[in-house]
Amino acid sequence: MSSRVSLCLAGLKARVDQLPVIRALSPRRAHILELTLVIGAYLVYVFTRGLIFSDASGTGVENAGRIISLEKSLGFFWEPGWQFWVLANIKGFAALLNWTYIFTYWPIIVIAGTALYVVNRPKYYYYRSVVVINLVFALLIFMLFPVTSPFNITEYFVNTIQELGPTFYGSPEMASFYNAQAAMPSLHFSWTVILGVLFVRTFKGWFRIIGLIYPVITFLAITITGNHFILDAIAGGILAVASFALMELGFRGGFSRVWHKLNSLRDSVRIKGPQYRLQGQRLGVKLLTESRSRCTRFMEAQPRIRIRTRQVISSQGTLYRDIWLRFRAKLAVRLGRHTAAR
Repeated sequence: MSSRVSLCLAGLKARVDQLPVIRALSPRRAHILELTLVIGAYLVYVFTRGLIFSDASGTGVENAGRIISLEKSLGFFWEPGWQFWVLANIKGFAALLNWTYIFTYWPIIVIAGTALYVVNRPKYYYYRSVVVINLVFALLIFMLFPVTSPFNITEYFVNTIQELGPTFYGSPEMASFYNAQAAMPSLHFSWTVILGVLFVRTFKGWFRIIGLIYPVITFLAITITGNHFILDAIAGGILAVASFALMELGFRGGFSRVWHKLNSLRDSVRIKGPQYRLQGQRLGVKLLTESRSRCTRFMEAQPRIRIRTRQVISSQGTLYRDIWLRFRAKLAVRLGRHTAAR
């Protein structure tokens, strides 16, 4: 039955591969799959908004308050002071950071990813996998612990983008295209760290400094504009390191080796399966025969065991009775002497 199904599926696949549309798209299959992965990841990011909490915005504000309390207890709730000083002394720098926050993120990600895809496909697949791992864990945190951006806490922060421009970014018209409760961890900083590692590994000489400066500039932009807390950036950095570690130790190393071992074990079982089955049957028959023999010997020994048990109980009873009689006689003698002495 399974062989028939396999033959039917193989024939169906062959016929589908001969369709003009499929034949035309076949050389571009890798490009289509990559584009599908990118679009699918973005749709998952959008559709997981408010998946657990009915009032995601209210929960996000509450969790932002918890972040503020934690930073205060740790002694580095510095973002409001930074923002106030920049707005009071170098307002133009705040406007520059607004544009930096916007145009040093998606534009650089798209340009770097496209260039890497064209020039070095294996390296692209590596860093794309790191980003996907990063996004999966980030989405879980966004769903379980939504946190709104600091600029929504008007007691401490100002929304510098809406104050100084460009006001189109983060406007109500854009609300349907992003998750407003996805501040912790900061993907903005986390993906910048991943790109920084890419730049350090790719560039040569002094150009490697770009890989170090890029995350620093992003950190200043996300905190002074009021889009992220310091803890958001710390969590994003930790998540980036964990994504690289999981890629290196897991998917490139341990997981692949385990997978190869499982495949080799499956092949050996498939090849030596009949032999193992025969050995198992022989071992089962041997164990069953020995068990039956031991049960038979035990049942035959039951009468001897009963007789021996009775003999032991009788001898022990006689011994205990003699000891009691001697003890009682000695007790009577001593009581008699004590009575005579009185």
